[in-house]
Amino acid sequence: MVGKVLAVANEKGGVGKTTCSVQIGYELAEWGKKVCIIDNDPSGDATTAFCGENIPDSIKLGNKPEAVSNTIKLYTADSEFSPLEVAKNLFLMGCTDALSVLKGADMEPAYEFCDSIEILREKFDYIIIDCPPSFGLLFTSAMLASVSGGVLIPMIPDELSFKAAKKVKSRIDQMNDRMRINLKILGVISNKVMNNPMPQSVKHYLERMDEEFGNLVFKTQVHQAVKISDAIALQEKVSSYAKKDSKAALQISALTDEIITRLGG
Repeated sequence: MVGKVLAVANEKGGVGKTTCSVQIGYELAEWGKKVCIIDNDPSGDATTAFCGENIPDSIKLGNKPEAVSNTIKLYTADSEFSPLEVAKNLFLMGCTDALSVLKGADMEPAYEFCDSIEILREKFDYIIIDCPPSFGLLFTSAMLASVSGGVLIPMIPDELSFKAAKKVKSRIDQMNDRMRINLKILGVISNKVMNNPMPQSVKHYLERMDEEFGNLVFKTQVHQAVKISDAIALQEKVSSYAKKDSKAALQISALTDEIITRLGG
């Protein structure tokens, strides 16, 4: 087994990176794929999405030896790590704010992270990295580790998230040029789209997304829905919280199908 690695990134908070990471992970796991979610954001939102307030010691203890399911272990040479099973076929490397100590110009932790991801690729079909909303060591590490799959950019149709998505594209272009890698944007996700009715401003930014990113924009739009937010808050898959044939569940399923297709699966 040699898994694909997906980084979910945008240099702005609130665009739904964690929601996309978690729900796509649930969907792939339900399809029988073995999936590992890596919470690479010190805010720990993906960890909370799976564990709520009951974070197990294997994550909660931060950089202590027994915290084998904490993402910080992936950045440390010769450390032992073991993803926590949170659902059938679905595993988590969670984090606490201890991850925020990793910063600065030293790239050695990034290389260790990439080595750790290569180990996980032998055990999982898909590895999904939920990225922080700012450029730095954690962001760069996720980008470098995702050459085998690519980058997913969720954005909501407004000015700030549009500009932030363009920054991610620019970062990737720079990294490919300077580091001689072949990192790809797998796709741009239109997320939290107001659609009942759709305001003119939303239509405007959806058009700008198409102009800027072209075929990179996924055909499936994920609409703004209370059921999606509630499912995350209750540590559930959307199709478990809502009906499987609900609009929200069908959109997540269709988006996941597009992702698999672009990966050649």
